[in-house]
Amino acid sequence: RWRQALLAGHAPQVVLNATNEAALLIVGLDDLKRHAIDLN
Repeated sequence: RWRQALLAGHAPQVVLNATNEAALLIVGLDDLKRHAIDLN
């Protein structure tokens, strides 16, 4: 679902540290980092 939202231009923010590593099989790390709220 998150990838669908990303492709539609409406991806929500993510807590990267709480994101399962398996998500990287579907979504690129760069995309997740762009929407991460916990990298600052």
